[in-house]
Amino acid sequence: MADLKEIYLYGVRRSGNHAIINYIAGHVVKDRSEYDKVWSRFCFIRDRINYKISSKSSEKIRKDLPFPYPRFGDTQIISHENEQIKHIFSGKKKHILYSTGREKTVKMAIVLLRDPYNTMASLLYRLKVQKNIGISILEYIHNEFDLWIKCAELFFVDNDKKWLFPLNYNKWFVDREYRIEISNFINQDHTDFGKDRVTSLGSSFDVLNYRNKAYKMKVLNRWECLEKPKNKKYRDIFDQKPELRELSKKIFDVCPF
Repeated sequence: MADLKEIYLYGVRRSGNHAIINYIAGHVVKDRSEYDKVWSRFCFIRDRINYKISSKSSEKIRKDLPFPYPRFGDTQIISHENEQIKHIFSGKKKHILYSTGREKTVKMAIVLLRDPYNTMASLLYRLKVQKNIGISILEYIHNEFDLWIKCAELFFVDNDKKWLFPLNYNKWFVDREYRIEISNFINQDHTDFGKDRVTSLGSSFDVLNYRNKAYKMKVLNRWECLEKPKNKKYRDIFDQKPELRELSKKIFDVCPF
């Protein structure tokens, strides 16, 4: 019997979370109709859950409802987007577990990071059309980049854990050899099927306009909108959190301002 895989995906919002889910899923489900079927069911249930949450405005409802993480073949992808990452290294959660039955479950974790300039641009663009975030956009972005810094720090730890992969989104988008490394990490033969899929709500800027043509999206140039005078208060975050520039330079070699 084939191993069951659980892949935990960590990172801040607008880091390419769904793009990576699509990419991993493309290694497991090669049939496009089956692929679409899984995603359609996932999005339908998720949207119904989100409707119940927003209509009753209760955090308790959110905690009680089981979120429908998509399962493709023998692989389940569990997104912990925007959640704290400290328990990745906790002894209470082992990412490689073997069941007492005949099936073996292999658990692995990916910490996803996109450079802070493009992440901020996409996040800002999405938040301006999103309602009921509870706090100001500026405060929200400040909080997001506190988490971003914690994710970035994992790129520099001594990683002797074969179940953990710090994933550079910028490099994934342009570098096929790097994508092969990711395929090896999840123990799959390499394929780019799924890489150019656009699902869920799509891009902050392009929505679903580039469905199946994600390679055409200018995801590495979103930062240009931050240069507008009205966005100065958001650019100032890079002065208030100087480690953002330092980490961006080290990980992505990106520092446009």
